Amino acid sequence: MDGEGAAYYPRCVLILSQEEEKLLHIEFVKPDDTDYAKVFEVLVDFIEKTGTAPSVIQARDERLYACLRTAGKDLGVKVRKIRRMPVADTIIAGLEKSFLSE
Repeated sequence: MDGEGAAYYPRCVLILSQEEEKLLHIEFVKPDDTDYAKVFEVLVDFIEKTGTAPSVIQARDERLYACLRTAGKDLGVKVRKIRRMPVADTIIAGLEKSFLSE
């Protein structure tokens, strides 16, 4: 809650390995309604720290896809708009269960 009593809902940035079906990185960031610059920052930081760039970035949110499509060109990474993300959904369900059970 902030000083005015409104709930604060951070954006959860997940970097996943589709092939290995595992979570590689998680970071909570302040939501930004205008763009996804912070999501891009998290991605670039991850690439710099690990020295590994993804071969493909998948996004199902239209605004995120648009932002990452432009960034992907700069990074030389393909960006795909998809409807379903079963690995992400499984990991998110596990996180929700973990946070809600406390």
